[in-house]
Parts: sequence; C-alpha cells; structure tokens
Amino acid sequence: MEAGGTLLNGKFKFKIGKDGSVDKNKVICTYCQCELSYHRSSSSLKYHLMAKHTADVDSPPPPHNQTQTRLDSFRQRPMDPATKMKLTVAIAKWVATACRPTSVVEDEGLQNIIRIASNDWTYETPSRGTITHRVETLFQTEKSQLQLALGQTDTIALTGDYWTSLGNDNYLGVTAHYFTPQWELQSHALTVMKTEDRHFAENVAEHFMSVVREWGIEKKVVSLTTDSARNMVAAARELPFEHLPCIAHSVHRAVTVSLHNSPFDSALAKCRKLVGHFKHSPANALELERQQVALNQRKEELTQEVATRWNSTLEMIKRVNRNVEPLRAALALHSTKVAMPTATELEKTKKLEAVLEHCRYVTDLLGGEKFVSCSVVMPALCHLSRVMEITEDDPAYLIKFKQTFSADMEGRKDKLNIAWLRVATALDPRFKDLKCLSRPDRVVVWDFIRDLLRQQETERPAALDDQSMPEPEKKKPALMFAQDSSSDEEEDTVDQCIERYKAEPMIGIEDSPQEWWSTHKASHNEMASLASKYLATPATSVPCERLFSLSGHVVQKKRASLLPENVNRLVCLSNWLKDKKVKEESNNQVLLWEEFHRVAVRHGVRYKSVAEHFPVHRTDLWARDGVHLSDNHGMLRLVDLPWYAAYLHLSPPPPPPPPQVTPVPTCARPRLVVSGTSSSLRPRNAFDDALVKRGVKWSKAQSLFQSVTRAMPGCGQPPVTNRRTEPRAELEADPRTARPVSVLLVPGSVSTGKSGIVGARKRSRWGEAVRESGIEVSAGGREEVGKRTSEDCRGSGRGEK
Repeated sequence: MEAGGTLLNGKFKFKIGKDGSVDKNKVICTYCQCELSYHRSSSSLKYHLMAKHTADVDSPPPPHNQTQTRLDSFRQRPMDPATKMKLTVAIAKWVATACRPTSVVEDEGLQNIIRIASNDWTYETPSRGTITHRVETLFQTEKSQLQLALGQTDTIALTGDYWTSLGNDNYLGVTAHYFTPQWELQSHALTVMKTEDRHFAENVAEHFMSVVREWGIEKKVVSLTTDSARNMVAAARELPFEHLPCIAHSVHRAVTVSLHNSPFDSALAKCRKLVGHFKHSPANALELERQQVALNQRKEELTQEVATRWNSTLEMIKRVNRNVEPLRAALALHSTKVAMPTATELEKTKKLEAVLEHCRYVTDLLGGEKFVSCSVVMPALCHLSRVMEITEDDPAYLIKFKQTFSADMEGRKDKLNIAWLRVATALDPRFKDLKCLSRPDRVVVWDFIRDLLRQQETERPAALDDQSMPEPEKKKPALMFAQDSSSDEEEDTVDQCIERYKAEPMIGIEDSPQEWWSTHKASHNEMASLASKYLATPATSVPCERLFSLSGHVVQKKRASLLPENVNRLVCLSNWLKDKKVKEESNNQVLLWEEFHRVAVRHGVRYKSVAEHFPVHRTDLWARDGVHLSDNHGMLRLVDLPWYAAYLHLSPPPPPPPPQVTPVPTCARPRLVVSGTSSSLRPRNAFDDALVKRGVKWSKAQSLFQSVTRAMPGCGQPPVTNRRTEPRAELEADPRTARPVSVLLVPGSVSTGKSGIVGARKRSRWGEAVRESGIEVSAGGREEVGKRTSEDCRGSGRGEK
C-alpha cells in the first residue's frame, strides 16, 4: 500500500465511509469511479486497468519478480517490421482513395488509434515524406497495370472536359472506356493535367493528342465524347476519331430553354420564396418538421433550386407538392408575407413534374459508365418524343412547354452523330429490331453495317497474309474468275453474318448486352468486333464530370496550392484504386463460386446451370438434388448468400428415420362389426378416394354405404365430420361381391348422426348405445386383434389407450 491511502501510483484509492473511516477492503478507480474489492493483491486492479483504461495508462505495469511468462508480456510486444510496412502501405492507400492530405499522419488522434489497435505504445506513424513516396510508387504501379490492360484491347473510347480549380487553374480531364477480352466494360481516368494555353480549337486538339501519345493508344482510340461547346466541336474536326456530343447536355439545354419565360414562372417563383422561408430560418424549419410529424408524413427538408441544374427545379416542386398540408399549417401559425401557391399553380407544378420526370429518367439512364449507354440514345429520344406529343387533355401552358422542348430538341439532333448512334442501337441485342426508327431508316442502318463489315475485312492486318503459303502462278482467265468468285463469297459471308445475327432472339430490356456478346462472340465474330467498338462509347461526358467532383475533394481550400503533378497523381490514383477495389470484390466472388463447385462435388450436389439470374440470397432456391443458380462467370451474386447457409444446404442429408411399426396390443379389445349387404356408397371425405386394403375406388362401391346405414336404425345421413368426434371406420369387404361386409368402429370416437350411438361418445356408454340401436355386434378375441394391420389401427389416440 502506498502513502496517502492510494494504490498503483494513485490510480486507485480506498473507499471512505460516511463517518470518515477508511475501508481497507474496498477501492475506488480514479478513472471511472468504479468500486472494486481489494484483498491485499493488486492483480484484479491491474486487470481492470488493462481492460478498461488501456489508453489512459501512461506506462506499462512495473515488472514482476516472478520469472513466469505473463499474458501482458505478449500484449506489449513491439510491432514487427513487416507489420509496420503493411500499415504504411495501408495508410498511403487510405490517403489516396479518401482524398486525405499527407499531413494526416501527423495527427495525434490517428497515432493513438493505431497504438491502441496494435497495443504497441512505441509505434510512430510514418512521416509525410514517406507517405508521399509510397503514394508515388503506388501511382507508378497502378499506371503500369492500366497500360498493360489498355494494350490488351483493340478499341478505346474517350471522354474529356475542362475544369477550373479553387486556385483558378485550368485542368483537362480525360477518361478511357473499353471492353476487356471477357467483355467487361471498364472505365478509368487517364489524366487530370493542368493547361495554360487558351482553349482554342487547335490547342484543345493538341491537348487530347498529347494524352493519347503519352499512353500509346493513338491507333486504338475510336471516339471522343465531349460537351457541345464550339471549341470542343471545332477541335473534334481536327482529331482522327469520331466525335459524339453529350446527349445529357442537349437534354439539359432543351429543358432550360423550355422553362425560360414559360407559363410556369409565377408558380416556380412562389416555390422558391416558400423554400427560402424555411431554408434560411432554423425555427421555421423546425416548425415544418413538427407539422410533418403531426400529419403522419415523412420528415424531409425542402430543396432549393439551382439556376444551372434543372433537376434541382424538379426536386424542389416534388417536395413542395408532397408537403402542401404541412406547409400550409406551418405558415398559418405566424404572420408572414410568404404566400402559398394557389391550387391552380400547384396543379401546374404537378403537370410539370410529370413531364420532367421522364427527362430525368433519360439522363440517369444515359449517364452510367459501368453499363452500355450509347445504344440507348435513339430509344431514349424516341421515348421523349412520345412524351412530348400534344394530347387533347393538355392545357395551354403545357402545350407551349412541349412545343418549345420538341423544337429545341429537333434542332440539336442534327448536331448529334446520328450514324454512330444508329449502328450502336442495331448492335445491341435489346434494340436490334430498330423500332425507334422508320422502316427506310432501318434499311439504311443495315446497309451501313454491311459496308462496315466489308471494310473490316479489307483492313485486316497484312501479317496474316504474309503468314499464308505462296500460291502458284495462275493464268489470267483463271485469276479473273477466281476474283469474281471470291467477291461473291465475301458478299454471301457478310449477308449471312448479318442475317444470322438478326435471327437471334432479342433479350430483355433489363438484360446486359455485354453478357450476351460474351456468350455469342464465337458465333458472331465479325459482328462482335463492331459491337466492342460502338458499344463501349459513352453517350455522355458524365464520367469526366465525376472525375472533376473527385478533384474537388482533393483540391480544397486548405490544399489549393497543390502542385499540378500531385493533383493528377492523387485524383487518378483514387479513381484507379476505387475500380480495383470493385474488381477485387468481384474476384473474391469468383473464388466463392469456385469454392461452391468444389463443395457441391464433394457432397454429391448436381449443379444445374440456367440462363437467367436467380436471387441467390433466397436460401429456399438451394436444393440437394439440383441447385438452381446463375451460370454467368463467377456467379457475382453468390456472395450475398452467407457461408453458413451454403454449408447447411450442401451438407449430406441426414439418414432417413426407421419406419414406424405399430406395436401389437398386449390385451384384447372389443371389436364392433356392422353386417349388411352393399348397395350404394357415399364417402365421408372427398380426399379419401380409395378403400383401405384393396385400393378400390369409391366409384366402384356405390352401394356399400347405403347398406350400412340401413342396418343402423335412425341413421339416414352419412357420418358427421368433426375433429374431435370424427368416426374412424375401416371397410373390410370386397365391394365387387354381394357378400356381407363388416365395418370396424373404434371405441371412444363414434358419432353416427341420428342413431342412438350419437350420445355414446364416452367409453363407458358406447356398448349400451350399440345394444339399443339393434346392431349385430360381435367381439373379437386376442388372436383376432393381433391380426389387424396398420390400416386397421388408424384410430384416435383416445381409442388406442
């Protein structure tokens, strides 16, 4: 015990009673004020410190004099160099993927977290220079892997756009999109490079070509998707690849023009003021929340409109329309100049919401980068055209909006690369019927594809011709006829290729075209080459804009002075590691798929492949005789199924239980026999479709039941079905003969309608009731009872006792 009534360097103190006396058997923890028992040993106190207050202990416990190895000695062991290296690499990846500054390693909170997790209080986080070096090394490694992946593909599509940082620096962002040999659509950032030249067409074209030359993909780039700015369109004319204007920008401009000076201005202005009233005042926002709760509505904030984003206008009017009653109730509580939109104006906003929802659906559908979007442009434009058709029920203000939108969109269609979009639609097995085009346009599209296939045949590498065997010299007439024959064969081959593809059944709108091509590329090799070229092209420049959103997280106010090379390194590395993380998860699912096959074979489970996806998170689809799952490579959704469910359903089935044998009764039991001739039959239960012993159908014994009822006085109806008092009767006669039949009635469960046996439901009265009814009764002895089969013993539990 230490001086002053404390223990372990003042971490514990003795308990002091109300009268001021010191209790030597109770101590109080100075950290958590927890009361502990003390019996002249501090082992439990040390355990309390290590378990509850590890971070507060300044130094490890003093060494013990005993030589026995303690658990604490293992917990305080310093971290080995290999683990430190793994932690350094993990911190570098975290800094790159989470867009953290390298100065985060100097944060004391992070250092304490790692020390507590590793239980090594001597650990020091790596320096900023070490993390910077690791990030640069990681960038070079990932760049080399991306260059290797780009070298394995034949065609690459690009998207590009310019962005201005907080430091007023101009950056060019470029992304690459391509199909892998397994037909997996990939999207990666190539660069976020700083530009100092003015954005003239010549400079813009040179910027893109410098990026292409840096990655060595000059001969593989086939298309470039940008916005419809004049300098971008002019620069695309000087580039050696196709240019596709962003369809999302076209829809955005059409909606913006239609909303400008439209009949919806007054309603939208009131909605803006209404939203601002509740957004700028916390008290008003709280009052709106209370009204939403009082009216049993979901609590949600209002959304303010952004002038440059029409989808914010849609979100604003949607939330106003959903909260009309709470808004009115909240405004009625206080006097304010803010006016609620009138009923007519609210009706206008609902009409506008219905139309804009279709536009947002199209932009969301075309803005993806992990699925094919270029082939969806023509069907999406056709859908918008149908939506904007004027109907008889449309009011004047909605007619004006639709006319303005349709006229503006038609003018922008001429600037789109319609030929490229039509070919992409035809090469998509979901839309190859080209119903979004007129019949003459369909013929033009297939003729254009036929020309592309011929051009593809002529552009084959000359190396293949050099490897062929030299042919002997032929005479001129023979050469002439051979040339004509070759031309005819080529024409037939191209036509057969197209017809064979068109004869394939179409797939559903929700199915994946790249998955279809991955399974049919062997039978449609020529068409697959065109499909990989056209379907990989993004319909919008949204992937590049997402890259700028990521750049905004890197170049913040406190990091506005980052060097351009560091911005490029951090942004690209974050994009690559994010895609690699998704790929690693996919690889883990592939391994899980292989493990499932291994376990299935070991347990004798037959794997039945199917074409469609099944929700494998439902365990009831797992069966021991045949597991119905998706047969796609890797079975990507198998990871949703827990391991315990897999092993539970794949485990060998338990051995079947032995058949239950009815024990032979040890004592004789009276047996009631009803005698008579069979004339007709009526079943007691519709599910009882056969006699017990011979399996004779009820239809073959129609006269049996009537004969039995005649022999029972007062019984003119069939037995009454009752769960507790249901008669248990077994027919023991061959109905094909006219011989007398006998019916076994189990005591304790007799109920026969109007007969005197109705009241004989207790065991003590069943014999007396039978005697009063006049039925001939015979009792069987022990030998007769022992001969009964299991069918004869299907009585109730009460009757067998």
